[in-house]
Amino acid sequence: MSDFLADELYRNYAIRPLHIIPNGVDPSLYAPAGSQPRDIDLLGVGSLIPLKQYDLFLSAVRDLRDRLPGIKVAICGKGPEEEHLQALILELRLQDNVILVGELPHADILRMMQRARVFLHTSSYEGFSTVCLEALYAGAQVISFRKPMDAFIPHWQIAISKDDLIGKVLEILGDEGIDHSPVFSYAMDDSARAMMKLYSCP
Repeated sequence: MSDFLADELYRNYAIRPLHIIPNGVDPSLYAPAGSQPRDIDLLGVGSLIPLKQYDLFLSAVRDLRDRLPGIKVAICGKGPEEEHLQALILELRLQDNVILVGELPHADILRMMQRARVFLHTSSYEGFSTVCLEALYAGAQVISFRKPMDAFIPHWQIAISKDDLIGKVLEILGDEGIDHSPVFSYAMDDSARAMMKLYSCP
């Protein structure tokens, strides 16, 4: 599914995959570009589980709030960490900045992505996160800790630490002219065709 996973397979089993077929996005599911206001500064989407490191996400928001008191943050998803995260929001006094919106239909998630300035993905491990590709096509700038492909993907930055992540967020939010045009990295139709080709007769 990604160069990262191919390298992981080789590192663990000394087997190099013959094919890499990334996830893709379906452009027909999106509202027209520019139809939504960019009124969410930071957006997170994913299961509320320890792997996603939403405690680190909230800690970063707390530090960002010191520089940007009015920062607006939304996290979409559900999971066993929800009560812990709600308590952490209160502990860090982020209740005026962060909302946990719960699980939403996919169409609503895409609309929220089109409202986001930065899509923040703090997961400690990902094969190739489809939500990052979806956020890129929604026009959000993406920051994550994991680099899925060797090739450069526009509007997707890789942070090496929480401090680095905070610096990248501040740089993006401080740039009123930042580019929010859609980035179409991989098409779902291409992924499906590549998968079908593996099973076609020669």
